[in-house]
Amino acid sequence: MDGALIRRFIEAKLAEGLNPATIRILVALLSALYVGLVEDKVATANPCHGLPRSTRRLMKPTHDPRTTPFIERVGDIRRIFLLLPPPLSIAYAIGVLAGLRTGEIFALKWLHVDLTARRIHVRESVKGPLKDKDSRVVPILDPLLPILAEWKLKSGAEGLVIPPLRSDGRKIDKATPGNFLRPVLNALGLARPGLGWYEATRHTFASQWALSGGSIEKLKEILGHYSVVMTERYAHLRPDLFSAKDLAVLDLNLAGGDEKPVPLATPSPSRLRKG
Repeated sequence: MDGALIRRFIEAKLAEGLNPATIRILVALLSALYVGLVEDKVATANPCHGLPRSTRRLMKPTHDPRTTPFIERVGDIRRIFLLLPPPLSIAYAIGVLAGLRTGEIFALKWLHVDLTARRIHVRESVKGPLKDKDSRVVPILDPLLPILAEWKLKSGAEGLVIPPLRSDGRKIDKATPGNFLRPVLNALGLARPGLGWYEATRHTFASQWALSGGSIEKLKEILGHYSVVMTERYAHLRPDLFSAKDLAVLDLNLAGGDEKPVPLATPSPSRLRKG
């Protein structure tokens, strides 16, 4: 196994239509395997370490938090929740207040929701295993607790948190939330290119967490990122990104002082003539 073989593997998976972020996870899993093999002296080196930049670029995520829209005003999150019909309003609340992926929300069982300990144990997705393979524990934040408590009483607290049937009797799938969200965003004047269900839920959660000064390391665990490098793409939103010292780096006051500005000379008519 060497870097050239890993590159061919990446190119083959891209040709199959696999998302670059997913391929990155596969390479990370391979790297984790080789860490153990090197420690056990079965392998002499980890071929995933030191991959050329050209190879790493092939796995560059297509999603960039710095350019992806999200719900910027906290009050708008509540407005969206109130206009969505249940159970999609509950699904939205879980996504935007706990950061779960869409498939994880629809696979979530009451068995894995502990309101007393205020924890959600994310164990599976609608398609089976989680994207990052490992289960994780997500905290139930203050705004989400009363919503889940009330919904638990109404829904019967058995089976799936989000029932598999909509009010019209059709099965909920990953395309369903967006179909309901779009008219809500239009009605509230929040619609814009690129703002869909994922951006209005999981991405908004991560962005608001960073804006509130939350720990990037804890955000990594909540989102289930395999590497903090992925989570650090939200660091540009942190309120402490620039210190007071940074903001005062230029000792300059354009509006202050007693000096009167010197008026600019007015060009003579002759200079304004063409030629």
